Amino acid sequence: MPKKTANIQLDDMDVCILEILRKNPRESLRCISKDLLRFKFKATPETIRKRISKLTKCVEFEIVPNMGVLGYDQAILLIKVRGGESARKKVVEKISSKGFNICETMGTFDILCHIPLKGNSDLREIVDMIKNLPEVDDVTYLMMAEHHSSILPMLAYLKK
Repeated sequence: MPKKTANIQLDDMDVCILEILRKNPRESLRCISKDLLRFKFKATPETIRKRISKLTKCVEFEIVPNMGVLGYDQAILLIKVRGGESARKKVVEKISSKGFNICETMGTFDILCHIPLKGNSDLREIVDMIKNLPEVDDVTYLMMAEHHSSILPMLAYLKK
């Protein structure tokens, strides 16, 4: 039997509410109502409460620490795997066991890996470890100079 999913459409006000809550998840309904005026929306605290209730049915929330404030640099590794689906699963298992955030992708690269770092020497060790896996064909990495939060990571979690 097919899984029932919520088919909820987000409008511009919903996106603005999410952006306000992303900046301060503990913001009061009254303050959200005042903040919405900046975006040319007028809503009562009760209307906002109802919208937030609707949003909790279609959006997953997670705590995302500001790694820069905690003294970490950040790197993104793009990993190309040779050997098909079974090889990809092996690489995902090995990298996941190190506690890194991983996303399987489609296209030029098979795996995207987000890594918090205390220094560049850590990055070299991690890249070398991954490159030495027999299933790995190539590893490209990007150092994030500065991380700017946005609504996009939150919207990526919208349930289908």
